[in-house]
Amino acid sequence: MAFCANCGHETSPQALSCPQCGHPTGVGALTTFEYADFWTRFAGALLDFLILLIPSFVLNISIVPFLGGLLLDFGYHWLMVAYWDGQTIGKRAVGVRVSRPDGTPVDPALAAGRAAMRLVSGFVLLLGFIWAAWDPEKRTWHDMVADTRVYRVTRP
Repeated sequence: MAFCANCGHETSPQALSCPQCGHPTGVGALTTFEYADFWTRFAGALLDFLILLIPSFVLNISIVPFLGGLLLDFGYHWLMVAYWDGQTIGKRAVGVRVSRPDGTPVDPALAAGRAAMRLVSGFVLLLGFIWAAWDPEKRTWHDMVADTRVYRVTRP
């Protein structure tokens, strides 16, 4: 699939301009998306875990144990997905992006709901994360609740 870089509308990779908004496609204007596989998502999540490990440890000592790490995890995933083009540092490193099914960005309210459900996905023996291994669209529980997809980002 290919999407217009201007409006996010699905567009043919051969199109010279977007049929929805008329934006010229040009080089790099279209981005193609394919579902990110389980292991790529795992690698991105592992990188994010390692990035948050020390700050979480410090917050758990200075604030109520366990609560500081949860708040940091929620805030990190909410704000990064909402305001950094659907990516956390780990997601950007492995080349994946969270977006709506049509390729449009995730708004802040939806990103907050996704981040909250992400905590639930982890509480149930990580089953919410492992679910992506057999889901046809490689979605976790928090992707299903927020109706988001995680795409591998490639440029044509």
